[in-house]
Parts: sequence; structure tokens; C-alpha cells
Amino acid sequence: MSSLSPQNEQFVEQALARGLFASREELVDAAVEELRIKRDFEQLALSPEQLQGVDHAIDQSEAGQGCEYGEADWQDLLRRSTGRGRPG
Repeated sequence: MSSLSPQNEQFVEQALARGLFASREELVDAAVEELRIKRDFEQLALSPEQLQGVDHAIDQSEAGQGCEYGEADWQDLLRRSTGRGRPG
């Protein structure tokens, strides 16, 4: 495995010791997935109004006021909000 900074190596060792991950590979896989999600989210370049809408939707969902969406619904929402996504 590649060498890490002392701080990151300590973090990895502590996470493994606490049982948060079964292996270094599992930890690295989770870290890379988080970076990919962060990159994908940043690429959306949401406006402050859109971010406020996302926050509102999260609040509604946490309050049990959410609703179910299928793949076509998500694609339509993505296309309408960003101009991206596959045509329905």
C-alpha cells in the first residue's frame, strides 16, 4: 500500500482498531467513494436557491414528508434542474 502522512496513517490505524472498517482496502474504497460523491456534487454547481431547495427537501424527508421517486422521475428532475440527464 502507498505511504500515508503520519496523521493519515494514525487515522487509518484508529479506524481499523475501532472496527469501523474490516480492512485497509475497505477504508480506502469508502474514502474514494466519498471523494467521487463530493466531486459529482460539486460538478452540479448548484445555485444558492437550488441548495436551499435541497436543504428544504432534506428537512421534509427527515420529518417523514418525503415521497418515492423512480428512475424516470429522477432523470426528469435532473434534466429540469441542470439541463443534464438522459431524456425520459
